[in-house]
Amino acid sequence: MKPFRFRLQRVMDAKESEKRLRERDLGQAVQAMREEEKKLAALLVEMDEHLRRQRELIRGTIQAGDLVLANRWQRKLSARILRQRQQVRDRGKEVEEARLRLIEASREEKVLEKLKARRLEEHRQQVLHEMQGILDDAGARRWVKTGRSNRIVEGEIHPE
Repeated sequence: MKPFRFRLQRVMDAKESEKRLRERDLGQAVQAMREEEKKLAALLVEMDEHLRRQRELIRGTIQAGDLVLANRWQRKLSARILRQRQQVRDRGKEVEEARLRLIEASREEKVLEKLKARRLEEHRQQVLHEMQGILDDAGARRWVKTGRSNRIVEGEIHPE
C-alpha cells in the first residue's frame, strides 16, 4: 500500500504562508492605528493645555494681538486634530480590511485541512480494507491447506 500523500499539500502550504502574511499585515495595521491614536491623544492634550492657558490670559490683562495669535493657534490646532481624527479613521478601516483578509485566509486554510483529514481517513479505511482482504485470503489458504478449520469454544481452540 502506498503511503498517504495529499495531492493539494502545496496549495495547503501556500495557504498557510498566506495566512501568516495576513497575520503580519493585521499586526502592522493595528500598530499603525495605535500610533495615529497616540498622535491624536497628544494633540488633544495640547489643545487642553492651550485652552487652559487662554482662559488664564483672559482672566488677566491681555492685548488684542495676543488674543488674535491665540485664536489662530487654536484654529490651526483644531484643523490638525480633525486631520488626525481622519487618519485614525483611515487606519481603522485598514485594520478592518486586514482582519477580513485574515479571516478569509483562515477559512481557506481550514477547508483544506478538513479535506486533508477526510482524505487521510479514506486512505486509512482503504488500508484496513486491503489488510482485511489479505488476512481473509491467508485464512482461506490455511483452511484449504489443512482441510479443516478450528473452532473456538470458551477460549480454547478445538479442531473439527
